[in-house]
Amino acid sequence: MPRARRTALWIALAATLACAPRDDRLSVVLVTLDTTRADALSCLGAPPGTTPHLDALAARGALFREARSDSNVTNPSHASLMSGLRALDHGVLNHLTPLPAGVDTLPEAFARAGYATAGFASSRHVGPEFGWRGFDVIPNMRGDRTARETTDLALDWLADVRGRPFFVWVHYWDPHMQYEPEPALAKRFYSGERTAGSGPRIADAPYFRLLPRDGVLAWLGDTRDPAWAPAMYRAEVHATDAELGRLLDAVAARDERVAVVVTADHGEALGEHEIYYAHTGLYEPQLRVPLVVQVPGQAPLRSDALVSTLDVAPTVAELAGVELRNPSVAGISLVRLLRGEPEPRLAERTTFVYQNAHNFAVAVRRGDWKLILPIASDHPVIGTKPRLFDLAQDPGELRDLADAEPARVAELRQLAEPWLARGPIERETKHVTPEALEQLRALGYLRD
Repeated sequence: MPRARRTALWIALAATLACAPRDDRLSVVLVTLDTTRADALSCLGAPPGTTPHLDALAARGALFREARSDSNVTNPSHASLMSGLRALDHGVLNHLTPLPAGVDTLPEAFARAGYATAGFASSRHVGPEFGWRGFDVIPNMRGDRTARETTDLALDWLADVRGRPFFVWVHYWDPHMQYEPEPALAKRFYSGERTAGSGPRIADAPYFRLLPRDGVLAWLGDTRDPAWAPAMYRAEVHATDAELGRLLDAVAARDERVAVVVTADHGEALGEHEIYYAHTGLYEPQLRVPLVVQVPGQAPLRSDALVSTLDVAPTVAELAGVELRNPSVAGISLVRLLRGEPEPRLAERTTFVYQNAHNFAVAVRRGDWKLILPIASDHPVIGTKPRLFDLAQDPGELRDLADAEPARVAELRQLAEPWLARGPIERETKHVTPEALEQLRALGYLRD
């Protein structure tokens, strides 16, 4: 072909592309912070300066101050927030169950709508081995990734996505036990001497005899100051916030309409109820999580509505106009609230159920009353006795009213009947590699 003709064709193609209608559909960045309790954020109770980038995002977007996770465990919780289905309905009740066929998720919904899709997990058990469908890109991994490594991967992918709306999920693992921030950051958050004092060693707490965790015990060593580990946890959250800031800066620099949603899969106990540096159990520190939603053109919003990570999938789907094909979704879209309008369905939703891994326990909340019901009879931390709390009068869940309120216990117990009928589930490991099992065991997720 003559050079002049080739040149003319390239000019015509460029003109055609320049005149083509731009696909300005809303793109979405979904960030999940592993093991991040709500009060780990400065805007929700942590010391000022702990999470400056999350605070800034919350200031210009919507901050839901009373969000709860559907589950206290990573895989079930991620399945719930990606599908809008409760753990009992989607069937992922532990770290050993892959995403079942027939459960529709946000990446699948966005892929069907022609979006570019990518997922960047920072922990192996919620990575490709989980069985996600719909992601164009979800890199394989061995072990865990740091927040910096995960951000780098996400930024590289975003740099290659141009002219096409996208959905990207970014998962940060760093706040998970053991908390080991960089030395300079550790000194910034803790200036004491962790082994000083006449008190007992933290590692001698009864909890560690009930659920031995060699890695955590070695990390604790002779620590006696109970302020040390929570300070290390806040330092890890701060480091993660810095990486989230890099991601948000890159997104803000793009000439596109992008919504950002940040939440956590579950919280973390830092000694409350004698549970140390873990998310075992269904108390508020394990369940209350941050939820921040920022949409272009949205006015700032502060909401005390009781919402759930189940609400993430229907909210994101409605914002972007994609179809999530799950019947009987338990979550409720929060789009009306984001627009400053009342959402009657939230007022009508009076009951919440939260599920422990393996269906070992369930918590039922109606209004300010919360009942924690053990289902397994052999769990050393969950125990066997129901516990009832009035969260309005006792937000720390320190006064068990089960014996004093038998009628209320019976009423709430009835609401948990589907979970009680299901019973504890077996730990089936046939699809999990020995390497992955060893990693889960090291994290304290498996009891021999």
